[in-house]
Amino acid sequence: GSLQRYNYLTMKSEILKFDNYIFNLNEKNQELFKYKWKPNERFISELIFYEDSLSPKEIKELKSELHKRINDPLISLVFSVIISAVLLKSKINRKKNNHSNLLALILCVAYILLLIFSYRLNDKREDLFFLPYFINFIFYSTSIIFLLINPRKS
Repeated sequence: GSLQRYNYLTMKSEILKFDNYIFNLNEKNQELFKYKWKPNERFISELIFYEDSLSPKEIKELKSELHKRINDPLISLVFSVIISAVLLKSKINRKKNNHSNLLALILCVAYILLLIFSYRLNDKREDLFFLPYFINFIFYSTSIIFLLINPRKS
């Protein structure tokens, strides 16, 4: 194998080539080190069933990450419903369909910005955990209602 690094003092790349690499698998010489996993590195089961020894701040971070994990799969669903509602109800014209494309883009950008904002608020205050769910519900239900009620333009 090889190991490459850039030496900023000499301004040159250095390559170390080796035929074998020795790992010490003996636990006697190792220091006791316990890695603390970040909330976004944990399994969902670890977010739900967390250790009792965690601080309130860490528990808050785990709950916030859990709500993000539940909401994230909904993003693609809401995007598809917003785009479908706008494009299926617009006047179909090969040359002049830019207004509906722009409207769909603006709605999707507004949706994702509101969702990011709600995630940030959820990180700060635990009692606002419902905001991402509420934003998903509003955009999804509004798009479905628009799709079902508003007749197609001719």
